[in-house]
Amino acid sequence: MNDEPIWYKNYPENVPKTLDYPLKSLADVLIENAREFPNNPALLLAGKQFHTTRITYEQLNRFSTNFAKHLHKLGIQKGDRVALFLPNFPEFVIAFYGIQKLGAIVAPLNIMFTLKELEYHIKDSRAKIVVTINVKSGEHAFLDLIHTVAQNVGQLDHIIVASIKPYIGKVKGFLGGLLGKIVKLNPDDIPFERMIQDDETISYPEPKFDPKTDVAMIPYTGGTTGLPKGVMLTHWNLLTNCYAALHWMIPIYNGLPEKGIHRFLAALPLFHLFGGALAMLLPIFLADEIILVPNPRERKFTELLELIDTYKPSFLPFVPTGFIALLNHPQFKNYDLKSIDFCLTGAAPLPVEVMKQFEEASGSTLLEGWGLTETSPIASANTPLNRKIGSVGIPFIDTSVKIFDLDDKEVELKIGENGELGIKGPQVMKGYWNKPEETCNVMNNQGYFMTGDIGHMDDDGFIYIEDRKKDMIIASGFKVFPREVEEYFFEHPEIENVAIVGIPDKYRGERPKAFIILKQGATCTDIDLMEYAKKGLSKYKVPKEIEIRDSLPLSAVGKVLRRLLREDEKSMLNNNPN
Repeated sequence: MNDEPIWYKNYPENVPKTLDYPLKSLADVLIENAREFPNNPALLLAGKQFHTTRITYEQLNRFSTNFAKHLHKLGIQKGDRVALFLPNFPEFVIAFYGIQKLGAIVAPLNIMFTLKELEYHIKDSRAKIVVTINVKSGEHAFLDLIHTVAQNVGQLDHIIVASIKPYIGKVKGFLGGLLGKIVKLNPDDIPFERMIQDDETISYPEPKFDPKTDVAMIPYTGGTTGLPKGVMLTHWNLLTNCYAALHWMIPIYNGLPEKGIHRFLAALPLFHLFGGALAMLLPIFLADEIILVPNPRERKFTELLELIDTYKPSFLPFVPTGFIALLNHPQFKNYDLKSIDFCLTGAAPLPVEVMKQFEEASGSTLLEGWGLTETSPIASANTPLNRKIGSVGIPFIDTSVKIFDLDDKEVELKIGENGELGIKGPQVMKGYWNKPEETCNVMNNQGYFMTGDIGHMDDDGFIYIEDRKKDMIIASGFKVFPREVEEYFFEHPEIENVAIVGIPDKYRGERPKAFIILKQGATCTDIDLMEYAKKGLSKYKVPKEIEIRDSLPLSAVGKVLRRLLREDEKSMLNNNPN
């Protein structure tokens, strides 16, 4: 009897089903590659507003070592938390690896956070130091916010402040100060450049690592309920996921990708695990160059296309809304995207039509994967040789995925049945920071992490995500999966983006509502779209309302925030109960 998982038959011939992972820390990877490829470019900062700046692997290794030394001098020890409140500048990568070398823990902070959110995350992580930048973006002043947090929270020992002046030149730096772009340092603030200076008089004790148990970072996730939770990811969690990703590329390169010859475009925020893992950790595992997009959330897609055209990245990890925006850019066809070998997308469902259009337009292979912050992040992915459009692929190397009953996480369902997806593998988190009860709640007795995602697996082991458990709509007893309805709307030629949410209904419990962005020049109306929906959807799946909007609320990585749409609707209903 063959007890092999059904998805093994769809592994490409030369992709291993299991790996022997090296027992090392994330810092070890950088140190080894800096020794082997000292002159290879590691980081590139470029763009209209910046001097083109390159940092080699030797420099990155030296700067991060110096950062570790100065952190130790400031009192940081193994296991202490250091928060990073930074856009995608070289300082983020330098600080990240400096913290790793000391055995401390990175607590990445979303650069879109408000004061209240910053206070919660810094207090909850018990960070002793925050690394930030002295720039103001719109009304958002990074350093001013951290100064206020320090006063209100009272737990921060030090604030380390990076500067954008070295990247924008004296004239722009002077004008930036005049226009309020540069925030003044307090006397106790420590300039970042001081933290990376060579100083032979100081050192740090190189920690003894247990990669399987030592935590490398604590990113936060909203989860399905309650306040955000810190996710404890060990060196082992992140290392095994990166090594599995490298081996997943074998069919593209007819072997493991050669080190030191590729470029990765960091068009996702590094503070988010999707960007941090696939646009920072993975290229450093390959000794490749990272093209930094300083503030991806501003979505300057003309500049993004120019960077691709000029610097020829071979790998583009991105989110569905990003691909949608690129496709709809009026000059998309004027730029050369042929350097891109492949793209990996996740963080939100990828509409089938978007995948087809982007591949046709760019000539690249666009693979959809799936995972969560709690899985470091990849749990499954399509492969270049075996993929099914609309599926998030097959379980990753050394990963098992099973489907469990929505009401009983111990009951495994049959192939084809929709239930909650559970994951077991070396990439599954150590647990939630200071929340042992929450950790127990998301694990079943078989050791599977219960994801909150609803889906099924087909006879070939391919996984299909129907929706998040919290986003499922129950209308008159019928289950409506927003993604299914959204996929149908994406087939309409005049729709650019769509979100389906459940809103309260006194008779049905909930009813679906569609929020739609039309493409430029579109002429269809909400009445036209309602007729379109009625032609292709079962009656209970047809949105009872359609609202055409100019924009949708997005997270830092471009995921549509259905939660905010639901909250807006509830607020309107409360104000207008009739």
